[in-house]
Amino acid sequence: GDDAFWAVMQFARGGEALMNFVTGARHDPGWSINAHGQKGSLLVNSGQLAGMRDGDRATALLPIPKRLELGDNPHDPLMWSMVKLAERMIAKINRARDAEPFPDFRDGVAVVQIVEAMRRASDERAWVSVA
Repeated sequence: GDDAFWAVMQFARGGEALMNFVTGARHDPGWSINAHGQKGSLLVNSGQLAGMRDGDRATALLPIPKRLELGDNPHDPLMWSMVKLAERMIAKINRARDAEPFPDFRDGVAVVQIVEAMRRASDERAWVSVA
């Protein structure tokens, strides 16, 4: 399986993303997700949320929204998305009013299209559009 990739993305409305993903590192230094926009930045480092707005001198720790809290189970952060998916499925089964949608076949197809475009872009050493 693919356990490492690096990708640059440009979105239709002008946004850009740089993704670097490696799994299976012998000495895991932790993980991070950074989002930078015109009005500020959000940074998640191994589960801590920080942010800054345009004009701030430094980032500050921010509370994680209640709806995104995961608690202590599971202890492995790589399983958090599976726990959230299971929670959504249970809410749907129980017909909860505020049940969030969960991925469907179309979402899976979209993911495969993106992965295939990344592979093709690497092979061709060129930008590839994802329709």
